[in-house]
Amino acid sequence: MQQLAKNIAAARHKCGLTQGQLADLVGVSHSAVSKWEMGATCPDIALLAPIARALHTTPDALLNFRPQLDSGQVQSLVAACSALLVREGLCPAWDQAKALVHQYPADSLLLLKLGSFAQQLVLCCQDEKQAKQVLQWGCELLERCREIAQGETAQAAIVALTAYYSMLERTDEAVYLLEQQPPNSFDPRRQLAPLYARQGKDDRAAELAQQDLYMCAFMAVTDLMLLANIAQKGQDARRQQFLLQRAIDVAQVLGLQVGLGQNLFLALAGCLATQGEVEPALDALERYADLAARWPDVGEIGTYPWFDRIKMTAQPMGEALLKPHLCQMVEEQTQLDPLRRHPRYAAVLQRLRALGEQSGENIP
Repeated sequence: MQQLAKNIAAARHKCGLTQGQLADLVGVSHSAVSKWEMGATCPDIALLAPIARALHTTPDALLNFRPQLDSGQVQSLVAACSALLVREGLCPAWDQAKALVHQYPADSLLLLKLGSFAQQLVLCCQDEKQAKQVLQWGCELLERCREIAQGETAQAAIVALTAYYSMLERTDEAVYLLEQQPPNSFDPRRQLAPLYARQGKDDRAAELAQQDLYMCAFMAVTDLMLLANIAQKGQDARRQQFLLQRAIDVAQVLGLQVGLGQNLFLALAGCLATQGEVEPALDALERYADLAARWPDVGEIGTYPWFDRIKMTAQPMGEALLKPHLCQMVEEQTQLDPLRRHPRYAAVLQRLRALGEQSGENIP
């Protein structure tokens, strides 16, 4: 009752109405409205709709009723935002996302997915200031999600939030957030695969084992690339090259080049170029373009016997947003300066520009 009273009073103040004006609009006495807002009485249920109309809100909002969406509904809503972003650009898509947050402010899964959607919005920002505003909005959603969510949704929000903090150079907050989490060096659920196998549930055991292998491979490549970046900061080009090549080896052996390999080859091209190894650097740059052309076709991954139980889904919206930036990513790499005047370098840029122009053709 008290929450309803507060909501009526807050909505009335927001509309700039007096208690008497609201009473006239609804057809009740001034004292009735006063009693509603004090929590002494509740309005008759038949009056909720007229009150909501007068206050430019909804009965659900007055009653604090927040419907929860299922995962399929959340996926459809976020996909619609992505499609709008591709068709009409940043502002319409961002406005639609904000409207969804207003409509479902306590839906933790929607907050998580829209918070993650901020990464797509950033790609369409005109300048750094706008990109920062979008990331801060994404942080707000993820922070709210973390407060109300539990289990995997809360953990996913923490992972995304630390990435956003890092992009916003809020490193101290990212470190603090992660340090507050309990150490979890071993996931008990990893014991499920061998247990399922002992029960004769081989299909389920194989699926879990493959998911675990995929995540381990992804982390191995990611960590090797991080170590290579650290070597680069220490101006140890040979060490950087060795680590990048080992990361490429892991990706190649396990068939994960599409999606992971292109960034590795771009980094390797820059590393080789700074050492004066022009031809090998151009080879790596051309390999980057080869893999970029195949992305996001991840169907090949499922042909390997160690990943054939995992469902890989391509992201056409991500293709339409990211491929136009492939050429820019190369042009901004100062390490590639020694290659700029080479015909093979120019051919790579031309190929990447063509990919960017073609990327949106199949998007509805």
